[in-house]
Amino acid sequence: MEINGKPVINSKRKIHIEITPRDVAKGMTRDPGTCAAAQCLMRTIPGLKGARVHIKMTYLEFDDRWERLQTPNALAREITAFDRGAAFYPGEYTLRPLSPAERARYGKPAGRGGGAVKTNRNKRPRPYHVTEGIRERGANK
Repeated sequence: MEINGKPVINSKRKIHIEITPRDVAKGMTRDPGTCAAAQCLMRTIPGLKGARVHIKMTYLEFDDRWERLQTPNALAREITAFDRGAAFYPGEYTLRPLSPAERARYGKPAGRGGGAVKTNRNKRPRPYHVTEGIRERGANK
């Protein structure tokens, strides 16, 4: 995976951030690059060129690469409320590296599933809920 021509790698470190009222005041809704959490990351991490905080993943841009971390559930809930027009409450969050299961899910190249192809033509599709009124999915938006 690449974002703006730079490779995306899975980060191996935890990052602890403290979002302040100043970060919240500078943050903008529905934009993963200018939200309160992205403002905090830009302020906190030296050498960071950009940050995109999505509901599931957080991407950090450096000179030669992007690093991918999991967005904590508590921060995802704040982002959802903020994107819908509610207040974003300052707080402390820890962004963690992807778990082994997440690395396996997001680390394999497109088109390389491995194993036998299973078809479930007779299986009824599960209902799928899409949360409306929040930022777009994906890193390249």
